[in-house]
Amino acid sequence: MEKKNKKTKWTKKRHAFITALAHVVLYPIIKLKYHIKFKKFKERKGRQFFVISNHQTSFDQFFIAILFKGPVYYIASEDLFSKGFISKLLKFAVAPIPIKKQTNDVGAVLNCIKVAKEGGTIALFPEGNRTFSGKTEYFKSSIVSLTKMLKLPLAIMHIEGGYGIEPRWARSTRKGKMTAYVKRVVEYEEYSKLSNDELFELIKSELDVNEAKVDTKFTGKNLANYLERVMYVCPECGTVINRDLNAAINLANYEHIKDKYIQEDNKTVKITIKATK
Repeated sequence: MEKKNKKTKWTKKRHAFITALAHVVLYPIIKLKYHIKFKKFKERKGRQFFVISNHQTSFDQFFIAILFKGPVYYIASEDLFSKGFISKLLKFAVAPIPIKKQTNDVGAVLNCIKVAKEGGTIALFPEGNRTFSGKTEYFKSSIVSLTKMLKLPLAIMHIEGGYGIEPRWARSTRKGKMTAYVKRVVEYEEYSKLSNDELFELIKSELDVNEAKVDTKFTGKNLANYLERVMYVCPECGTVINRDLNAAINLANYEHIKDKYIQEDNKTVKITIKATK
């Protein structure tokens, strides 16, 4: 009789070993670079979670790994899987879950369910990219459907001070206070009773971080270098606005659109422009 082929597991024993090794190597580097304080996560106790976090620095994924200690399977853009040897190494070491941007990726959802059934902890940065403004950026409501399908405890994590230490638009880090911690755990029994809209509002509220409200000083050299990557100054009137808003205005002018709606700070903003001839 022919042997039946066993289904390949996503989670591997080597992931735990590699994660533990990376923790030993990277922890002192992270502490030296970011001076970050990790608040102990007492509810972990060997449980699996669906972890969501705001996104501020290039090392955020390692902050999650340090707090949760065991292997964490990150949902990552498919761009990460087109980098040759590095992509192969990441697949072998931590097996991130690829997802296509700007689409409802059914394959990614099925892979997440597979990892959850195998006992793995899954992590996602709902914003998709690091914040340019220091605030938690806009993210899609599809996070609700994924949360309910996984049926895992939802761990909502905060990274605070990261934008001040490593702004996305800068090339250097600053000195200051930074903290990473789990703000709240929402059990399946709790969020399963909520409507999709209620759960989305809960996630937005609990995931909200605004560095402008933090009374912390960040010091360093040439702090304004490369600020032009995020801000635009009109050469005619001197008005200073967000570069994304300026791009939307230019696009509206180009397309001869009178009214255009854009997303700004999780709200819909209407800009009215006189169409050019």
